[in-house]
Amino acid sequence: MATEKQAKFISNLLRQLGYSTQKLHDYAYERIMSGASVESASYDIEKLLSDLELLRSKRRKIKFSEYYTPTGLAEYAFCPVSYSIKASYYIPESIEEEAGLKHHEEFNLEKFLKNLFIKRKREWTSNEERLSDAEKDRIYKGPYGDLLSSKIIYRGHQSDKNTAFYSEKGKLVGKPDFIFIRSNGSKFVLEEKHTWQPVIEKPWFSNMIQVLAYIYGLKHESDEFDKGYLLYFSWHNENRRLKTRNARLFIVEKNHKNYNSLKMIFDKVKELRNKQSISFDVSSLKLAKCIRCSSRLFCRHKTGELKILKYPYYL
Repeated sequence: MATEKQAKFISNLLRQLGYSTQKLHDYAYERIMSGASVESASYDIEKLLSDLELLRSKRRKIKFSEYYTPTGLAEYAFCPVSYSIKASYYIPESIEEEAGLKHHEEFNLEKFLKNLFIKRKREWTSNEERLSDAEKDRIYKGPYGDLLSSKIIYRGHQSDKNTAFYSEKGKLVGKPDFIFIRSNGSKFVLEEKHTWQPVIEKPWFSNMIQVLAYIYGLKHESDEFDKGYLLYFSWHNENRRLKTRNARLFIVEKNHKNYNSLKMIFDKVKELRNKQSISFDVSSLKLAKCIRCSSRLFCRHKTGELKILKYPYYL
């Protein structure tokens, strides 16, 4: 159990980090102290001190870009405040984000799909070298079948800055994680995501906006994308190493509802950038979401007391 001195120090650090309202402070405090040992409390104190040093350090302002990006639109869909913060300042990546980027760079999707193909072949076929059409239909059934029967022709995390794609009007720029091509020449995109949730039951709205921006706004060699996919993995610790499991795949379709959702977010981002000051709905704040947000250190809105959002963000 954490000591009384540790508990008081953690409470004080949270106040200094902007957890100023009682409700926000108590929520963050309980998350840290619930079941905390002396050892874990010491680790949390070191992390909070590191956060405080980062908060007080001089932040380098980002040079504002004329472009819109799928990741930026997704960030706004997640939280308008987080979008404004990240568009105004350099925000260091969280441990999870660093691990996710490293996994992106190291992850071998072909190997993942090959293993899936072998597993399906063993379970659903006679295991003969030559597959019948009926056996192929079983292997390629469902959303994963589209991936298994197609070829990867682009990897966003293994490409340099010059291989980004621009919209026809030149306002949207981005790099999807993967682009696939089918045997008939049609193409689709896939985005890979990571979460601490044990299992993802449905795709997150912000992630869908990112994929929708790719499939509606960008092209590959003049070819449009007919759909997109979101592939989620759940983090877990195994022998002190961060690993992934519980893959879940979701289709992101081109349809009227999804197009309107994308247009709504794009229009709101455009409004914020043009007006540079909009109203902020404090009822949209969720404590659990704010505590985990990668912009939380620099966020002055998490207290629920500010009803105006400015762009660029004022710290």
